[in-house]
Amino acid sequence: MSALAHSRPRLQRGATSTEWTVATLIMLTVLFIPAGADGRSAMGLMMEALQGFHEHTSYIYSLP
Repeated sequence: MSALAHSRPRLQRGATSTEWTVATLIMLTVLFIPAGADGRSAMGLMMEALQGFHEHTSYIYSLP
């Protein structure tokens, strides 16, 4: 057997937390930065859709 077969693999420390931090910052940028011709963000569009859903269904929720 070779010496590589008996050696322990090197551990990478801290690389995963850096990758998750970068991925989180990219996702937040994509969700909250306005884009497109109308200048609305993806999160803004989702909030408008939820508000419209609530406006249309709040009466039904109030019925006994």
